[in-house]
Amino acid sequence: MAQRHDAPEAGCKYPGGGMRSGSGSKPHLQKFSAVPAAHSGFGFGNDSEGKDSPIPKARTHLSLASKDAVYLYVGDAVDLPFKTGSLDAVVGFGFLHHVPDWRQGLSEIARVLKPAGVYYIEELYPSLYQNVITKRILLHPEQDRFTSNDFRKALDEAHLHLADAFELKKMGILGVATKDSL
Repeated sequence: MAQRHDAPEAGCKYPGGGMRSGSGSKPHLQKFSAVPAAHSGFGFGNDSEGKDSPIPKARTHLSLASKDAVYLYVGDAVDLPFKTGSLDAVVGFGFLHHVPDWRQGLSEIARVLKPAGVYYIEELYPSLYQNVITKRILLHPEQDRFTSNDFRKALDEAHLHLADAFELKKMGILGVATKDSL
């Protein structure tokens, strides 16, 4: 099990976490690094600094002013290295559908969020990424994938309640979920 850490504070008002798998981290890093707060970025790979690591490339997208406020490292979505209830927000940019045990990943998000914490969601559904074309060029787990109903049920079971969402039932969801308050 990973060592649990407090969210990076550095005198910041809104420590949070971001999770990103695959490509496309540049616009997210540039947008969030402009916010005057400490953030953590997760890349998912085999090791934190090896040749396949997303971390060195992600670092190139940070401004000089944000390099000390944004922490980047490779993490395990089913064993997040944060203490329970230590984050105000988690931003998930299309990573959960890559996680074989996605329900455990969702439970970990709920675990690390503070009461009333916010989970910003961008997720894709299998009909979009498991079609005849994308199955041949993109790597995704094939078993136990979630549809809209599965995902919404799992959110509720994790005590994360969808406050707002834009969803195309056959494609994916953009949404905001909040964790139960104490």
